[in-house]
Amino acid sequence: MFICFSKNKFRHEKGQLVPIFIIVLVVLIIMAMVSVNLSKVAMTKTYGANGADAGALAGGATMANLFNGIAKTNSSLEAYYEMFLAEALVSFGIALTNLIAAETAATAATTAAASALANANPTMVDLAMGFAGQASASATLSATNFKAFYRKIFTIEVAVLAFWYAQWQTYDDLRTSAEKNYRYAKGYVYTFAFVNSGISNKLKSGSAPEDIAEPNKVLKEHNYQGNFSTFLTGISDYSKTGRLPDVETYGWMDGQEREHYVTVNGHIDPVDNFDLQVCLFPLAVEEADLITLMALGITNFDEMTSAAASFKEATIHFLVACKCCKMPHGAACCGSEALLGAKSVAIGTVLVDSALSTMGIMYATYGLAVIGITPARDLRDNESDMVDIICWINDVNDPNTSSRKAHNRLVTVKTTQSHQGGDLGLWQTAYPDIVSDSVVNFKGHGSIDPPKFSKETGGAFDADITSTDKINIENQ
Repeated sequence: MFICFSKNKFRHEKGQLVPIFIIVLVVLIIMAMVSVNLSKVAMTKTYGANGADAGALAGGATMANLFNGIAKTNSSLEAYYEMFLAEALVSFGIALTNLIAAETAATAATTAAASALANANPTMVDLAMGFAGQASASATLSATNFKAFYRKIFTIEVAVLAFWYAQWQTYDDLRTSAEKNYRYAKGYVYTFAFVNSGISNKLKSGSAPEDIAEPNKVLKEHNYQGNFSTFLTGISDYSKTGRLPDVETYGWMDGQEREHYVTVNGHIDPVDNFDLQVCLFPLAVEEADLITLMALGITNFDEMTSAAASFKEATIHFLVACKCCKMPHGAACCGSEALLGAKSVAIGTVLVDSALSTMGIMYATYGLAVIGITPARDLRDNESDMVDIICWINDVNDPNTSSRKAHNRLVTVKTTQSHQGGDLGLWQTAYPDIVSDSVVNFKGHGSIDPPKFSKETGGAFDADITSTDKINIENQ
């Protein structure tokens, strides 16, 4: 009975562990493959995040250097304007002194001429001669001051032209440099993002052979590290001549004919719109005021010179009249010369009055010329047309709006990795698109105005990651 029981027992339990072992093995295999897939997804995510961070930081560092350069140049623009304004105001002050002296002397000439006319008769001709001499001396002094005035205005005009050209040349060079470095920044965004996205590790070494055939020849060629290097060189070369788009993609097909794509979206607002502080008047208006002052100064100089000559001529006539009046039978000569002297005084008086009549215009134009070089106007400039007189740069504008809004100082990068899964017969793998993003703010402690571009100036532009994968680091 015992023997029968034992035989039956072993007969009924034989093979019971096999299906359990198979089930456990299948579960283990599934778990292993799932673990491999999850590990691959995690690794891809790490590469994508590294690429986004690296691209954003590379672009941000370049943009920070660019903005530090703008601030440094702006410091030079401001210093040059302050020096120009100081020198111009001193010159304007000297010119005003000359103008007042010229008017004062001209007024004195008019007063003396009036006295000479009042005494231009045979009995008082000696007094007329003295007043005519005073009028001549005053007119000469006035002419001298008018000459000094228009010469000083000429030096101011030359200084304004030189300053205008120097500022615009500096600004134009700055715009050219800003555009070049902006393009470089975009190039660095893509280069560093692709290099750090793990692409090279997945590619074959060397360059693609020439016998690769269709279909998908280009994707198959891209499965080699040499072709990837050529792709990166192309990005670098293009960034030296033109603006890169906001999206670049590198795709390849591996030996199992699975397609892979890495896409980088990189965006930086252009640096081509500046908020400028310019002088109240455009160059043409300021030059017109200065030329008007010079023209009036030259005209008045000529008139006062002619007036001085007329008064001197009158003095000679009055002198002759004095001698004639003392001679017997010299009454006719005395009266004739006195009359000629009076006529010369009258001519000189007309010339002096003509010069004095322009003084109101000269003072008004002078005042306009002075305020015309004050930094009283803002200008939003996006093309450097050389119309205005630049004082300094207030800021770099946001190119996406017509209002006065500052550039956002941001570099945004998003990487998307798309990898085709494999077909293992009963088991097929599929991977989701892995998206990573990074935002770098390169404002740091820098400032365009007042210029802050180094530790010595109180701060500088610097690149820092502010958010990654939608997580705001600044608020953590």
